[in-house]
Amino acid sequence: MSRHLFLSIAVCASLTACVYHIESAIPASGRQFNQRLLGTWITSNRDTAVVTARGDGYRITYADHDGSRTELVGVTGTVGTRSVLEVWPHFGDDEEDGWPMGRMLFALTESGDTMTTASVDVDSLQAALRAGELRTPYLRRKDDLIVTGTTSEVSAAFGAALARPGMLETPESWRRVGRR
Repeated sequence: MSRHLFLSIAVCASLTACVYHIESAIPASGRQFNQRLLGTWITSNRDTAVVTARGDGYRITYADHDGSRTELVGVTGTVGTRSVLEVWPHFGDDEEDGWPMGRMLFALTESGDTMTTASVDVDSLQAALRAGELRTPYLRRKDDLIVTGTTSEVSAAFGAALARPGMLETPESWRRVGRR
């Protein structure tokens, strides 16, 4: 297993359970840089994210309330009808060397100095995939769901999923405490 994929899995494993994917869920035509996301953000339980510009996307330094830090990169755009943030671990300048990256997708709502992020619920997505209501290749690994389709398959499945009630985890609210 590649170092990149292993570390992506390790980041995801630090969460309770998550859905992640290998190919981008945001087609190139759906990517949109959002200048308003730049800055320092904080949650009610004191998790922080410092978001800076990086090419046509973002570099995100995330620290949980216990002080554990994770470096991420990400892009924003539209999947289906929803604004989304797609993130993956940042391993340095050689991360585009062709190894697969585990990515996570968050529904994003932003207004002024507040935003919410919500990840896709593992069990709800798997139930829809098993029932044939959504179609894309996937694997289940312990508590995690790994969506393995192409960008067009992943984008179509997530687009349909994000439009369904009950498909998202409880949103996390963020408040901007500094601008970049």
